[in-house]
Amino acid sequence: MQRADLYVCLLGADATAPVGAEWSWAQRAGASTLAYRKEVHRSPSATHFLRASPGVWTPFADAHDLRRRLRPDLARRLIDRATVLGLHLNEVETLSALIDDESAQPGAEPAEDRRRGAGKGGVILGREGPEEP
Repeated sequence: MQRADLYVCLLGADATAPVGAEWSWAQRAGASTLAYRKEVHRSPSATHFLRASPGVWTPFADAHDLRRRLRPDLARRLIDRATVLGLHLNEVETLSALIDDESAQPGAEPAEDRRRGAGKGGVILGREGPEEP
């Protein structure tokens, strides 16, 4: 966790260990945080975790709603770190298109996923540079 750039937390009906410790580690490490809470009745532990965890929690109703909200948020965070992550212009443009697609159609179903696998230009993002042979 000390090396994480981004921490994504999804909260449903219950919260169990080690989510509290992970949240604390991410905050201390300065990792950017995306937090989402499902609109459900929560257990006492989930209610306590939600209240004890500072930040903005984005509500979501179901998997499609989570995807609609998470994709543009994640794309924005990746664009913000494009230089550090070594993203190329075409990758930034693709991420920007995700943001535009989602914001242009609030409440709409997500656009068709057109990915074709890593062999078609995928990039694995990491903090280290390319491995030397």
